[in-house]
Amino acid sequence: MCLGCCVVTLASDDSLPSWLISSCFLAFTYFCQAVRELTPQESLELMDKAASQFYQAALGTDCHGFLEFTGLLREYVKICHEFQKNNPHHDFRRCNIHNNHRLHLQPYQREYIHEKLTCIYQDEIFPNSNHLSD
Repeated sequence: MCLGCCVVTLASDDSLPSWLISSCFLAFTYFCQAVRELTPQESLELMDKAASQFYQAALGTDCHGFLEFTGLLREYVKICHEFQKNNPHHDFRRCNIHNNHRLHLQPYQREYIHEKLTCIYQDEIFPNSNHLSD
């Protein structure tokens, strides 16, 4: 039985107090709003906010490599924003290996991501990288 059907069933039960039925209905309303699909723009705004929150939390770790993930998050948001702007009839959120849709990167974006990953993992991901500082 779906959640909406449960609320309707509760509402038709005269033995339940009205406050309980009202509370269940209110909870169901909030649930429906929470699970509605976001627009791509709403997702981008939330992603940007999450990256900012991550940065604030990462500052407190005293770990430079961990802080570098903020750069990856922000770059991903920028890439997704550019994709959505240039492809308004497509949804950037479907661009992943599971859907076989791609975000096409510019060479400077690849270089930036490479630099961040090399900083975090040294030469473990890109074994022949010359990005390590002495």
